[in-house]
Amino acid sequence: RKVGELAILAAGNPRVRILRKCVMSEMVHMSRFCLVPQGWTPWTVRAYEAMIQGCLPVLFGEKFELPYQQHMAYKDFVIRWPEDKIDSRLIEYLESIPDERLETMQKAVLRDRYKITWDWTVQPNSFETVLPYLEDKFCTHSLGQS
Repeated sequence: RKVGELAILAAGNPRVRILRKCVMSEMVHMSRFCLVPQGWTPWTVRAYEAMIQGCLPVLFGEKFELPYQQHMAYKDFVIRWPEDKIDSRLIEYLESIPDERLETMQKAVLRDRYKITWDWTVQPNSFETVLPYLEDKFCTHSLGQS
């Protein structure tokens, strides 16, 4: 089933409750994997929420654009999964990832999660992440025009 179909089924289920934001945040924090369906745009806040909570994001679809891709090692902790294969194969795949690899991925997301936030109390944060991006973009461009 596609993500949209699952959402419609869940919406029609009287046992599904709307969770308060704090409860949802706690659930994400306690989860190892966070499923992140595509939104209306090539990015979604769900991916950032998952990473900030230390959850390994499982991105559905190929259209996702994560910020600063050339300066962040997303491959170390992001799982991409084809939207047309959301079925038991996904669960089988996630369960097949060796514990050592999961531990490495978890450490990577915890290491890099603040690189996408503007929290000035932690280092590194988005400020340090955006500087090399801007340097590449503008310095290369300026050098090319001389």
